[in-house]
Amino acid sequence: MKLEITTKYGCQIHSLNDYQFKQFKEWIENPNSRNIFTYLKDGYAWSLAKPSVEIIKYIR
Repeated sequence: MKLEITTKYGCQIHSLNDYQFKQFKEWIENPNSRNIFTYLKDGYAWSLAKPSVEIIKYIR
């Protein structure tokens, strides 16, 4: 699953596998979750800050 996320700092495209997407969806929908979502891709840690997320577009 690919996500196009518009933040305060610009547009980002993230590719998530099914497990990571499930975790992301739970994180974004839960108002009591922590502010940072982190996942691994190609050996690097990528993170998103919930307060900076403005628009999420789901791309297949």
